[in-house]
This record gives sequence, C-alpha cells and structure tokens, in this order.
Amino acid sequence: IIESTPTAAAAFTTRTGTQIEAALPGTVANGDGFFQSILNLATGAGRDITLTAGTGVTVVGDAVVDAQDADGNVATGMFFYRRSAANTFIVYRVA
Repeated sequence: IIESTPTAAAAFTTRTGTQIEAALPGTVANGDGFFQSILNLATGAGRDITLTAGTGVTVVGDAVVDAQDADGNVATGMFFYRRSAANTFIVYRVA
C-alpha cells in the first residue's frame, strides 16, 4: 500500500520489470501477479497521482488516482501486476 499527500501533481513510476521480478519468489511464472493500492490523501485540484511504467512494465487503464473529493473521501487506485514474460509485467487498474 502506498499512501501519499502530494502538494502538486505527482508521477509515481513503477520499478523496472527486472527489479520487480528480482523481488518475487524464484517460482514466479507467467500469469502470476500481485495487487498494489495507492491512496491519495491530498485535497484540491491538480494534486492527482499518475502511475507511470518503468522499463519492462506496461500500465493499462486509468493510471490517475485523483485527489480527495470535497467530502473528504480518500481516492484510491488498486492495480494488479501480472507477469507476462521474464522481467515483463502488465499493470491493470482494477478499482
């Protein structure tokens, strides 16, 4: 879980596919994956967080986690990282 309160628009870049693979168990196979959540605690316009892809990673879907709304509801993004080949991951926005 990543929790952040940006004071301006922010870009969070994933680790590279090679770095992600190195952090996973040696038995990781194509199709295996994991979830990551990003919580944006910022308020006000222009304080969105955008998930950007490191080398060997592709982000699919809405990569922007908006700032909180006027009622103070924390904005969240849930992403699923799926291994598609050695050192290669596709990140899907699932919520």
